[in-house]
Amino acid sequence: MANFEGYSWNWNNTDDQPINIAYKARLTHTFIENCWVVNALVPVYYVFTGGWLLIAMLYIGYLYGRVSVDNRHPLQKLCMILPLIKALEVGLEAGFLSMCPWYSVTSSGLQYVQMARISVVTIAYTIFLSFFYLLCKGW
Repeated sequence: MANFEGYSWNWNNTDDQPINIAYKARLTHTFIENCWVVNALVPVYYVFTGGWLLIAMLYIGYLYGRVSVDNRHPLQKLCMILPLIKALEVGLEAGFLSMCPWYSVTSSGLQYVQMARISVVTIAYTIFLSFFYLLCKGW
């Protein structure tokens, strides 16, 4: 059992009463893994990954099947990579959550997935921001 420190709310230090620490507390740490919470989310992330891939395939099919070569703009070709990168990002997030990051922190596979997530997010949002910049410039 440990006593509260002097800054605690129960520090009774008035002039007419002696110093008295009446309350005692025991601090314990309970390890809780939250894998059961995110296990339900992992299939949803995989469905979103499939959705992004479907969007990419439909757009690529439209761009190369319906639009003539003379009418394809470079910015339209850049739009192909946006859903592909987003699918990669969401798929890596699903893989990361399926590995239960709270339980196996020291796993080297988890660390590699974490590095891949950070790299993909850095590259993806750099491309997204450059895409929006090009749109704003009127390209």
